[in-house]
Amino acid sequence: MKDYYKILEIRSGASHDEVKKAYRRLAVRYHPDKNKYEGANALFNEINEAYQVLGDAKKRAAYDESIVALSAFVYSQYRTSYTYRRNGNIRADKKAQAKQRIKPYLRYFYIISKVGLIFGLLLFADASLPMNSQEESLEQMIKEQDLAKAYERYKLNGVSSSAILRTKEGSKMEIDKGDLLAFITSPKILVYRSAIFSEFMKVETFHDPPRVAGAYYNIHGFFIFLPALLVITSVIGIFYHRSPEFDLNVTLVSCMLMLIITVVMFMS
Repeated sequence: MKDYYKILEIRSGASHDEVKKAYRRLAVRYHPDKNKYEGANALFNEINEAYQVLGDAKKRAAYDESIVALSAFVYSQYRTSYTYRRNGNIRADKKAQAKQRIKPYLRYFYIISKVGLIFGLLLFADASLPMNSQEESLEQMIKEQDLAKAYERYKLNGVSSSAILRTKEGSKMEIDKGDLLAFITSPKILVYRSAIFSEFMKVETFHDPPRVAGAYYNIHGFFIFLPALLVITSVIGIFYHRSPEFDLNVTLVSCMLMLIITVVMFMS
């Protein structure tokens, strides 16, 4: 939008007489018949255009309103842009500060990821290597005539699908309730444990044929997905460095998985 006040070289609050005087002065100065300047004709047309608006009270009022509206819009756009830039800069500064705080610990994140990878691979190796076996005796032998009572005592409750076997050597094994009777009537049982972490893998009777019950709710059974997740997150932490925040989050996940795995191994 053209600034007619600037064209007539007057202030915005100029009176009607001041507008008329300014127009006459400039019209004489830039009239094409008196001013041979190359751009005089264009200036003269703008002066006439400005006077057509400012010289008429209604047109001037409408023009002043549009000037005020335009100024308010420009100001609001500036404020919005300024606020956005300011908030954006604040967020960027906070992010940069967070990165600087995390950077000194990146090498520790790398070490934790390596430990997690080694731990996860050891768990897979533990499940794959040949198991160690040991002959053990149950805490209490059950006679044939006492099977019904023993079953009621060992089954824990009517909802549980598993039962606990304990040996004199101190082993505790959770087996399926359906296998319970075969084991509590056996004088000796053969307990198999993993080669590295000595996790209970399965138990076997000396009957002919032998009855075998495997461990299900342990780190090599139902929870085998935990070592798999640990290996994946550890590999990401070692080889994929997107940002300090990303490395921190991956390391925290690896730490949580190692903690959960440790608890599962201890409980089983």
